[in-house]
Amino acid sequence: MAADITATPENTLVDPETDAGDVGPASGDNGELQNYLNFSFWKDDGDNVYETGESQITQLVGPAGGIFNGSWVALADSQSGPALVGDSTSYVAKAWCFGTLTPNPVAQDGLGKTEGATNGPLVRGTGITCNGSGNNNAAQTDGVVVDVSFYAVQSRNNGAFLCSSLPPLTGSAPVIVNGDDLALSVQDVIDTPSKWLFWNDTNNTVMTINQFSGTGGTNDLVTGPMGVGAAQMTLDSGVNPRYNIATYKYKDVKLADIGSLKYRIYDASASSETPYLHFNVDFANNDTWQRRLVQVPTGVVANTWTTVDALAGMWSWSGYAGNGNMWPTGAGAFDESVEYHTWAEILAAYPNAETRSTDSFLGVRVGHPGPAGENSFVDWIEFDGEVTNFED
Repeated sequence: MAADITATPENTLVDPETDAGDVGPASGDNGELQNYLNFSFWKDDGDNVYETGESQITQLVGPAGGIFNGSWVALADSQSGPALVGDSTSYVAKAWCFGTLTPNPVAQDGLGKTEGATNGPLVRGTGITCNGSGNNNAAQTDGVVVDVSFYAVQSRNNGAFLCSSLPPLTGSAPVIVNGDDLALSVQDVIDTPSKWLFWNDTNNTVMTINQFSGTGGTNDLVTGPMGVGAAQMTLDSGVNPRYNIATYKYKDVKLADIGSLKYRIYDASASSETPYLHFNVDFANNDTWQRRLVQVPTGVVANTWTTVDALAGMWSWSGYAGNGNMWPTGAGAFDESVEYHTWAEILAAYPNAETRSTDSFLGVRVGHPGPAGENSFVDWIEFDGEVTNFED
């Protein structure tokens, strides 16, 4: 199960709101209701009463603005089973409160759902208390809109399935990319710039599927570890192999406007050379080759699916060494002689920086370069809320 806020309308501003310090604007997604509307979800037996012995779903307890973030919550998977039984009914209950919500479970009656709801919340109480006192007038007239989604797979043939393998719910369906969707030539990219492709950074070419299989290389969309569809890249034994799953679709995007930049990887090799994200950057808005911004994740555990939030990581510039161990001259917001900087520091130093207009490459790469045999998988990539999910 996943829930994602898609709108927080202010609707209008009335006097109690402005008296509480709400300055709007009165239109658009400027509301505050999501900060005060608290929820609790729990696995219920069907009577819609929170009873002793029932457990709250901890990831779905708290204010709407914090818990409805698009992350998938396991109701049952290979690590939090058992699987739901076919031809049976399971229940998820919820309570909400404009104020402080406190669990106060009632005694378990063991009856579950009864005919006519004779043991429901109107008879026995909800098992939840709500205290709406306090000055929350800033949320008057406001709204919150949430998309809720459920996802189910057959347990018999997906014994290792994990809900965490799914791309985040972002208010719109992910873009599914299969093998038939890939660009296999430069002309394919010219004809359809939105396509994804395997890119060889060693000789700057679009790769065909498993192009270097004769020397141990793999590049294909496969069913990866734990049954997860993914882009697999295994480096060949040639000189300085460097493979990417990449696209040219994100052009002319101001870095300050990128709201999210994430990717999910599985490093199946023993080396410390993890997959990483990089893209062609235009610091000066003149659409010339200014090399790439690079985000190499830390703390990636081998043989484990890891979600990387690139905007929360440290970034380097691929032109740093060739520029005398200096970043390009910016707005003086950071020490240009220091190699690694936060995303916020980069935005402050280069407020007009964008992705390139023409050569707008963005990809996740395996190979620093090499080593030969390095084997990794990329499940999905998220750019400013758009999730691209790679499937066999």
